[in-house]
Amino acid sequence: MNYFPQLPRPATFIARYVAALFLLLMLWGAISGYYLNALIALVNVATSLAGMPSQLQLPRFAGHDVVFTGVVGGIALFAVTPDRPMVWKLRWFALLVGLLSAAHLLVLFLQMHLVYLEILDHQDHDLPSQSLSAIRAAYRYSAGYLIEFWRRWGSAVLSLLLWLGALSLHGGPVGESAPD
Repeated sequence: MNYFPQLPRPATFIARYVAALFLLLMLWGAISGYYLNALIALVNVATSLAGMPSQLQLPRFAGHDVVFTGVVGGIALFAVTPDRPMVWKLRWFALLVGLLSAAHLLVLFLQMHLVYLEILDHQDHDLPSQSLSAIRAAYRYSAGYLIEFWRRWGSAVLSLLLWLGALSLHGGPVGESAPD
């Protein structure tokens, strides 16, 4: 049993993907600021819960830049997938947006936490122990690497892996059956 749909010729599939991406990017341009402000509000709650000072609260986004375009790329990939019902696509859209939003929240929080550690290091009049310094350095390196990876490849890799996983399953996240 092959649960992967018969994809059209690569050129046709890519053309459909680019067209869907173009249309979705126009829509995303109008709503991405709202998405970012929702993420900022959640990050600000998380930084408060983590005991970080209120000066580290992120301001509301007031620009017109299009942010987090990986969300659009992933949705476009599911949108142009042939031989799948709309309900299947909508369920996978929701899962994709949920996973990407969680990842965006984590990355924004990590960035704020790294800033907080820098502030603490400059405020500490007593030098931390050598082992604590090593732990902080390892954390900074790991978090910085994760943030940089996410900026370059994260949303694209996650979207592609989720799409491939969705195609290989019998159905969507709630267990629809795949077409024969």
